[in-house]
Formats: sequence, structure tokens, C-alpha cells
Amino acid sequence: MSDLGSQLRQAFDGIPSVPLEQASRTATQRRRRRKQQGVATAAIVVVAAVTISLVLVGSSTHTTVTVATPGDTRAGGHGSGTTAPSRPAGDCGLTKSFNNGYLQFRYPGCWTAVSYTEVSSFSSSIVYLSDQTTHPPCHAIANGTSCGWPVDKLAAGHVLVQWSTNGFPGWTLSKAPGSSTTVGGRQAREDVSKPGQCSFIGADETISAAVTRPAAADNWYGMTACLRNPGDTQAMTEVQQMLSTVTFTGP
Repeated sequence: MSDLGSQLRQAFDGIPSVPLEQASRTATQRRRRRKQQGVATAAIVVVAAVTISLVLVGSSTHTTVTVATPGDTRAGGHGSGTTAPSRPAGDCGLTKSFNNGYLQFRYPGCWTAVSYTEVSSFSSSIVYLSDQTTHPPCHAIANGTSCGWPVDKLAAGHVLVQWSTNGFPGWTLSKAPGSSTTVGGRQAREDVSKPGQCSFIGADETISAAVTRPAAADNWYGMTACLRNPGDTQAMTEVQQMLSTVTFTGP
């Protein structure tokens, strides 16, 4: 199967390129707008969206898959997304692991990992992690699907993390914001903004990372972490600890 970047080039052949900053704003705005299925849409966009669904997840349905340790009552999180269980004092410890066959890492024991199928034209969600109850970010409406965040309001001292796969024609790491670093042995860029895109759920700080995919041109892995004061210092430490354990076993 050809990589996502090649298929996007075919889908968007002849259309002027769009700056990465505009693409990022579009990705953020999709969380706040409805995806209208009943409105006439240019055929080229439909082709691109269908192609990406096949490449990244192979399905366009919204399902919930829990990736949490047995007995964790917060797993699956179908509550309001505002409940915040009490965190243990100090470091939670990297006692849990995530592995989907191509991305793996360890994460704090007080976090829960939940995967929801959430696909847009240029990205697909891999997993959400949080020490707060989550809920499916997408729900059906009369004429389409509306997607937002899996947490309605981030509680003080808590964290929400998302990993995703992304692709856009002409993307290169140099276009990503932040400073150069490495994640899982791959070139990456990490950026910290206050409040950043996480302000939509009441967070005070957003940490984002873009990690290259050498075998898939125009593609990258994305990590977004939302933090809220007070207590965001501990949460930031946990995010950095998670990043230090990342390994890639796929493209």
C-alpha cells in the first residue's frame, strides 16, 4: 500500500499547496465545527478523506477500544468528561505500557489510555491518555458527525494527552513549530505554548511534538499534551518521562 503522502498528492494534484500553519488551524477548528455530510462537497475532498481512512484506520465508524489495565474503573470513560479522580501524591510511576504495533511507550499508572476512532482529512487519532474521566470525542448529529475533545473541562493539576498520525502534501519537519529534539530515535520538534490550542478545555499550557516518519514522506506522528495549573509542573514531568520511553516499530 502506498504511503499517505503519495495518496494525498494524487488526490490534491493541481491544487495550490496550503501553508502548514493554515493546515494546523484547520485541524484545530475541526474540533469545534460540524462535519456536514448532507452538504454538497467537492469530489476531490471526498476522495482524500476516504483514502486517508483506508490508509490509517481502515474504518470510518466511531468505536471505543479500551487500552487500560484490568480493573481500572475509569477505562472507557463514558462520563461527562469533567470528573477528576484524586491523584496520588508525587510521581505516579511509569507502570503502564501502550503498544499498537508501531508505536509503543510507557506512561504513568494514574493515567488511563483509551482509543477512539477519530479521522479527519489530514489526521487520525491513535490514543488519548488522561488522569481524568474521558468520553468519546465524536457523536452523531442529524446530518453528520460532530467532534470535540474527550474531556469537557480539564481539572486543575490534571493532564490530557493525544497521539495521532498526520499527513499533508509538502510537509517537512522544518515547518513544525518549536525546537529540535529526538523522540524514539527519530528527528522531532517540540513546542510549548501558553495556553495554546488546549485553552478550549480550560488548560493553561499546551505541549506539542511532531515526529518524523522516514518511510512515509509528508507524514508525521503528533503528540499534544494539555496541562492545567496548579500542579502542571508534575504533569509536565510525566509527559517528558513518557516521551523518553517512546520507540517505533513501524513506519
